[in-house]
This record gives sequence, C-alpha cells and structure tokens, in this order.
Amino acid sequence: DVWQFNALDYKSFFSVPVLYRLNVATVGTCHGGDIQKMPEVNYGRRLDSFFDDYFNKSIRKCTLVTSISDTVRSEYLNAGVPPDCIRDVPNGLNINYIKGLGVDRGQTRKELNWPIEKLVLLTVGRNHPKKGYIYIPAIIKILLSNRNDFVWVIIGKGAEEMSQKAEKMGVGAFLQTIPQIGITSTNPTIMLPPEELVRAYKSADVFVFPTLLETFGNVQPEAMAAGLPVITTDAPGARDVVKHEVTGLISPVGDAVAMARNIERVLFDTALKEKLIRNGISEVEKYGWEKVAAKYCDVYEEAINKRLRKTT
Repeated sequence: DVWQFNALDYKSFFSVPVLYRLNVATVGTCHGGDIQKMPEVNYGRRLDSFFDDYFNKSIRKCTLVTSISDTVRSEYLNAGVPPDCIRDVPNGLNINYIKGLGVDRGQTRKELNWPIEKLVLLTVGRNHPKKGYIYIPAIIKILLSNRNDFVWVIIGKGAEEMSQKAEKMGVGAFLQTIPQIGITSTNPTIMLPPEELVRAYKSADVFVFPTLLETFGNVQPEAMAAGLPVITTDAPGARDVVKHEVTGLISPVGDAVAMARNIERVLFDTALKEKLIRNGISEVEKYGWEKVAAKYCDVYEEAINKRLRKTT
C-alpha cells in the first residue's frame, strides 16, 4: 500500500519515479548526508551534481516526505518539495528504556576506566569533521585556566584520533577516547542506544556537542533522557532540538571560548544545571517511539488516501 524510503540513494532514484507512475504511495525520509551538504568538510552526497539532480527529481515525486527537524524541512523546500507535502515527524528514541535503566555510576566508571572523583564531560558520535571535535582540545585548554577537576571523554568511531591532537596542545591528560561501545561485528544489537552507552551517559556529568552540522542529532535527546545537561552549538539540526537556557545551552559554531564558558556556567551554577536537566527530561517525551510511530501511521494513511483520490 505504501513504500517508505529512509535516506534516499540511487535505488530510491529509480524506484520512486516508477512507483509514481504506478500511482503507489511513497513516503521519503532523509536523515543526513543524503540531503545535507557542507563543502567545507566535504560532507554530503549532493555535492555530486549528478546525485543532486536525481535527488531533486525523486524527492519531488514522493507522495509525502517527513522532516525530522526544521533544518530538514528547509532542505526539502530548497529542493522544490511543495510545503503541503511535508509532514513533521522527529526521530524516535527509546526514551522509557533510557530513563528507566538503573546504573551504578561508580561501577560503570571503573569499567570504563574513568576517574571516580573527577567531573566527566561526555561527547558521543563518530569523529567526522562536521562534528567539530577539532575544537575540543582548545576548549579543554580554556577550562584549565580555571579548574582541572575534570576529564573529557569522547565515545565514537575514530575518536582515538583526537588523542594525538590533544597531546600536541598539551591537554592529553584531560582527554579519554573510546572508539566504540556496545555494538561490534560479533555482538550486533537492535537496541539503540546500546545499554553500555546508556550507562556511560548516566555516569557522566555534562554532555557537550561541538557539532557544525546535523539533521537531528540523536545523541542530544538521548543525553537529556539520561539526565545530563546539554551544551551544544547553534548548528543546523542541533539548534532544532535544544532550547537555549531551557533544555540546554547553545554556543556559536566553532567558538571554543563561548562553549567553555557555557560548560563553566553549568558546572558552577547548580540551579541552572538542575533546571536544564529537569526541562530536558520533560522535553524528550515527544520523541518516544509510541508517539513517533503514531505520527508515521497517520502519514502512511494520508499518503495512501492521497493516491486513492488521484485514481478516482
């Protein structure tokens, strides 16, 4: 009755037009490199003009498209998708699972080789240039001018590459990296985020996300659900999820000084930290799978009815 395309690629480019001619309902959902592009860091498949041309033609032929954020909605409009064909449906998360998982912080820190007595600043995500990890050593150096009771931990594929950069800037002792956690080729899981990652979230003190570009950034609401205050940037996608001074603190993209100051605010101001945590936990309820799944059911029903009306 309806075809769902997650992340458009060349297979979609050939399938969507055929289904369009057959009057079969289609729903497209873009998540990242299929719709966004950032030439400065060579990110995005649409940097290829051939791919971009087919993308624009195909996305316009979808019966409906779902936007996971305001940023993605803007990209759809720029690609020529009619506004009345766009439905706002965010990414779904295992909110109740994250909130409900009990964690022994001390034991988890021992298992992860984190210092028990220090504050842990946590960043999660693969080490891609668009994530802004290049600014982390500079932020650490600024923080060290006022305090040294912390360690910054990066969890994600390629994170270990940041250790060398931190060493060169003389802050290597304050950065720990974990290449991957919870999912391996020998231990695949369909539970996302993995339990090991949720335990890491809940054993940290502050979540910091220096990203340059996102479509949504699942790690931010995951961190909120785990009870962490979130420090992020005003990058597209990231700013769609976090409300400044309400559910987190937002810094200008690439501004190490501003991000360091926001981290210090959370560490020094207990009332602010507690407010951000409380509001964040409440905010992420809308990302629960029950609510998101219900929205998708509505979208599918609407897409089918739209095609049925066309045939009659």
